[in-house]
Amino acid sequence: MDKLRHYLNQPFPYNNQPWIIVALSTIIVVFVLWVFRPFGLDRIVTDRFLVLLGYGMVTAIGTSVVCVIFPMVFCRFYAEKKWTIWKNILNLLIILIVVSLGNTLFDYFTYHRPAGMIPSLIKMYVVATVSVGIFPIIVITFIVQNQSLKYNLNKAKELNLTLSSHAKEDENAERIKDRLTFIGDTKESLTLLADNVLYVEAAGNYVSVYYTEDGIARSKMIRSTVKQMEELLIRYPLFIRCHRAFIVNTKHIQDISGNAQGCKLSLRYVEMQVPVSRSYIKSLKEHLVL
Repeated sequence: MDKLRHYLNQPFPYNNQPWIIVALSTIIVVFVLWVFRPFGLDRIVTDRFLVLLGYGMVTAIGTSVVCVIFPMVFCRFYAEKKWTIWKNILNLLIILIVVSLGNTLFDYFTYHRPAGMIPSLIKMYVVATVSVGIFPIIVITFIVQNQSLKYNLNKAKELNLTLSSHAKEDENAERIKDRLTFIGDTKESLTLLADNVLYVEAAGNYVSVYYTEDGIARSKMIRSTVKQMEELLIRYPLFIRCHRAFIVNTKHIQDISGNAQGCKLSLRYVEMQVPVSRSYIKSLKEHLVL
C-alpha cells in the first residue's frame, strides 16, 4: 500500500496546452460513437451526423470546463509544481464524469425523454463512460509517466556531463563586473552585479529576482514580466530562459536532475530547484557548451 501511495505521488508532466486535450477528447468521442454507435445511435436513420456533432460539442464544452476553467478556480490543486500521477488520473476521471453528465442532458433534450428517465440516463452514461475509460486512462498515464521519466533522466545525465566541462572552463573565467539595474513598472528597482544574480522567477504580475549578497541568498519582487527581464539579460551569455517562468544564471548551476515533469537545476546558495521545460532542454545544452 505504501509503495502504491509513493508511486501515485510521483511527479507527472503538466499539460500547459489544454486545448490539445479538448481537441483530442472531442475527436476520440466522435470517432467511438461513429464506429460503435452506442446509446441507441444505431437506431437513428436521419440526422445521425447532427447528433454525433452534438455529442462532440458537449465533449468539447465539458473538457474545456475541466481543463481551462477548473485550473483557474482550483489553483492550489492544479499547481504545476505539485502535479502528480494521482491528480492526473483524478482529473481525467472528472473529465469523463462531466462529459457523461453533459451527454445525459443532451440525450434528454434531444430525444424528449420523460423526466422520470433522468436517473437511469445518468446511470447509463456515467457507468458506461467511466467503465470504458478508466482502464485506458490508467494505462496511458503509466506509459506517459514512464516515458517522460526515462527521457528526462537521460537528458539530465547528458546535461550534467556538459555542465562538468563547462564548470572547469568557468573556474578560469573572469567575473562579470557589470552592474544590472532591474526596473519595474513602478518606482522600485534593484541594482547588483550580473554575477550575483541566481535566477528570475515569474510571480503573477511581478517577477522575483533571486541574488546573493555577502554570500547570502536574497530576493526582491519587481512589477515586471519575464519577457522584459529576458530582454535586459540577453546581452549576458550567463543567463538563459529555461522555463516559461524562469531565467537562470548558468554560472551557479551545481547539478541537474530529472523527473517525469522535466529536468531540475540545483543552484548554489538556494535549496529551490529551478525547472527546465522539455522545450528548453536543447537550448540549455547548447548554452552550456558555449
